[in-house]
Amino acid sequence: MLAGRLVLLLSLPSALLALVPALTPPMGWNTWCTDGSCGLDYCDAKEIMSIADAMESNGMKDAGYEYINLDDCWADHRDDSGTIVPDKNRFPDGMVPVIDYVHSKGFKFGLYTDAGIYTCSSGERPHKIPGSYGHYQQDASTYAQWGVDYVKMDWCNTEFNNTKLDPHKQYAEMSAALDNTTRNFFFNSCEWGVDNPWEWMWQYANSWRSGPDHHDNWDSTERIIEHNVGLSKYAGPTKGWNDLDFLMTGGQACKDDHTKICPGQTDTEYRTEFSMWAIMASSLLVATDISNMSATQKEILLNEEIIAVNQDSLGNHVLN
Repeated sequence: MLAGRLVLLLSLPSALLALVPALTPPMGWNTWCTDGSCGLDYCDAKEIMSIADAMESNGMKDAGYEYINLDDCWADHRDDSGTIVPDKNRFPDGMVPVIDYVHSKGFKFGLYTDAGIYTCSSGERPHKIPGSYGHYQQDASTYAQWGVDYVKMDWCNTEFNNTKLDPHKQYAEMSAALDNTTRNFFFNSCEWGVDNPWEWMWQYANSWRSGPDHHDNWDSTERIIEHNVGLSKYAGPTKGWNDLDFLMTGGQACKDDHTKICPGQTDTEYRTEFSMWAIMASSLLVATDISNMSATQKEILLNEEIIAVNQDSLGNHVLN
């Protein structure tokens, strides 16, 4: 096994050697649809640490789920030096204690940013949240100092002042910025598949969003499956991984009552969703509440045989 891994590492593109070698698709959890409907998750320190506790005890850690990722909602502004500052109401002690707690539970920590001047969502705050444009190296260095392991870079607000950013250039710049730190990162690009990232993003990132946003309804799930047929051939341990977007297993929180779950698909559809994500060599990132998993969530998310297909060390996936 060690010799095989060495061969794979030696065959990685030089640009990726600076990033964490992604020999299999990443598995983990993301804040986006847990505490509220998608995009309205409050995402504070308490939620992140409680999820780490849950994943440690509910079987997800043992099943291979490794990342706990904080999506768009955490930042607030830049200080006078240009350093990004977390929302003090959500992270009163800053990011480091939260990241340290996640690490203490044996998980890795992921953080969101955007290639443009603002992120995609204000998180119901009265002001826009700064993106990383113009601050790629500064942000990469900040993330390294905090102990971040995974960086997702979105593609909102990339047209401004008669300027239209080029995803090839911007993702290359952020990849180089991450490389120019003392820390290894897993780098995820999220430009929604608009520029066929499966053909070129392997030079700069470990995984790439290959299509549109995934919503908790079968029409959305079916559309993403159909879009990704044939793309598995572009993924592998010496390339990188397709990211079909978040898994909605079990359903997101209800819009009018965040303490309840309002599933948008049937149990059979959730099983199909998870199975197709797995065999298409996608990241397996759950964006629903796993703190008190239902029987259906446990059956699907902890399915060892389906996970084994996705985590095949040779990258041999079915739908090529």
